[in-house]
Amino acid sequence: MDSREFDELLDAAKQVSRILRTVFADITGEDISLDSALRNYPLVTLGAAAGLGAVAGWWVGHKRRPALPPPPRPASHPLDYLEQMLPEGMSKLLRSMPDAVTEEAGAAAKNWVDSVLEPMVKQRLDNVAESVATSKWGSLLRQAMERMDPGGDIQLDDPQQQ
Repeated sequence: MDSREFDELLDAAKQVSRILRTVFADITGEDISLDSALRNYPLVTLGAAAGLGAVAGWWVGHKRRPALPPPPRPASHPLDYLEQMLPEGMSKLLRSMPDAVTEEAGAAAKNWVDSVLEPMVKQRLDNVAESVATSKWGSLLRQAMERMDPGGDIQLDDPQQQ
């Protein structure tokens, strides 16, 4: 054991001894001394065993630090993300499917997002904006915005027309 490790071990033992002295004083109402230790020997024995276990556990844990896991590799393909989540299942699935099928599935998913999901989200956002604008909340929001900016709308220059 080198001197740095020994110093760390002593520091840990000092911290545990401070805690045990405080606990002893709280329980018995007196500072630890030879007389009080003899009168309360079960408590001292229990504290010594707990302190020794705490320091030994700290030392063993300090000596056996687990290695950090390797950083996850960035997902370059949508199936790579699933492979990180389910490594065994994806490897079995990919072995059974040819590469052309996975490319077709990716293209079909992109087509579905572009043709179905995106228009549906846009339509629902437009509906929400329209219903808020015609409701009492919309008028309250307009009034609050007018109070915050009494100058009205601000026109900004279009950078593409310059």
